[in-house]
Amino acid sequence: MADRDAKGRQRCGFGENHGLAKLTAKQVLEIRSMRGIKQVHIAKLYGIDQSHVSNIINGKNWVRL
Repeated sequence: MADRDAKGRQRCGFGENHGLAKLTAKQVLEIRSMRGIKQVHIAKLYGIDQSHVSNIINGKNWVRL
């Protein structure tokens, strides 16, 4: 467990503290401000899937932000 924690692979936590997080809180706020731009284009900019962009914009992911 110490090795896991030292490498930042612990899965508990929220937002960018989650071990599998691909985005920072700043990036999520940027994505939310991009309403009107096609989600496919936003997804390519950040290297994530379009459905993830949709969930961020609609408040299903990153709810605590």
